[in-house]
Formats: sequence, C-alpha cells, structure tokens
Amino acid sequence: TKDATRANLLDVLRSIHASSVEDGTPVFYDMVPVTLNPITFQFRAFIGQRGQDRTRSGPLPLVFSPESGTLVDAVVRYDYGDEVTVCYAAGVGQEETRLVSEVEDTTRSKATAWRRREVLYSNPGITSTTTLTDEGNAVVTAGKPRKRLSGQANSQPGALYGVDWNIGDLVMVAFDGEEFEARVKSVAVNVDGGNESVSCRFEVVA
Repeated sequence: TKDATRANLLDVLRSIHASSVEDGTPVFYDMVPVTLNPITFQFRAFIGQRGQDRTRSGPLPLVFSPESGTLVDAVVRYDYGDEVTVCYAAGVGQEETRLVSEVEDTTRSKATAWRRREVLYSNPGITSTTTLTDEGNAVVTAGKPRKRLSGQANSQPGALYGVDWNIGDLVMVAFDGEEFEARVKSVAVNVDGGNESVSCRFEVVA
C-alpha cells in the first residue's frame, strides 16, 4: 500500500515505479489506446516488464547495431538533468514540528563539489519515519543519472517495428564496442512521401 494523500498523481506513480525498481520487481504504467474511432485510452499497470524480453536471456534475442544496419545515427549520452542525490522527505506536521527524513546517496553526492542535488518530497499524510525514509530512497533512486541512446531504427526482416519489437521492450544494443540491455523508452514514426522512418530512444538498464 502507499499513502498518497493530497499528492500529485504523476509523482505518486513515479515514486511507485522507483520503489519497485529498488525492490527488484519493476512496475510500469501507461495509457494504452483501446478503441480508435472514437479514440479512447485505458490506464494499465505492468508488473516486471512493459513489453517483450528480447535480450540474451530471452527466447529470441534482438540486437540493434550499426553493423547489422538496424541502428543508424546512434548517439549515447549520460543524462544528469534530473539527478537527485539528497531528498528531504517531509510528512505530518508544520514548520519545526514537521516530521522529516533526510536520505542521501553519499557515493554520488560527494563525488564532486557540485554533485549535491537536493529535492523536497512532501506528503503530509505520512506519520512514520520509516515510510518517509522509504519514499526518500525511492526519490533518490529515481534521480540516478541515466545512460541513454538514441538513433534511427531501420526496419528489416526480424527487426520490424510493431511486429518484432515495440515500445517498452527489452532489447540488446551493440554500439561503439559495447553491448548492453536497453529498454525502448520512446518511438517516433515519420511518414514522408510514402516512406516511413522510425526513430527511437533507448534507456540502458544493464
């Protein structure tokens, strides 16, 4: 269970996801279209995996790489934009009587003089320090820097978008001498003069 009294719903969902990742069983969420005319959506939660497992540990691995022609114009970057190294989780009370738990990832916060990145997590409905610490840990975990890879995915037999892979799938990416597991985080399809191109963004998970 999770106390979400007067909390922003999206923040609650992000916190649930971060906590689940920390616990080893990720929970994902999405708004999924269920009808097209008129278009309607349904909120769904996914336990463990949003899509297929196309990694080396799965039954049918799929590897994106420049060498195979399935990955073009790839760029790797480390995203520190939303990094959080310290969270002040605040619960019941006001001002000096408010219940507060400080959570810090000292490995990251002390790496350089500029790595202390603080945020406040506020949920006045929480009355337990233990619960606040758990929430703070989830916020700090969600605030880790992300290794991301973006590029154009060329559709080929065995690697067709919407057939062999889709958003949320776990796949393999081989690039610049490395091979790693990555989740398909976003997909953009462009149709120009009858020609279709698919751009995607991966987030490295291992």
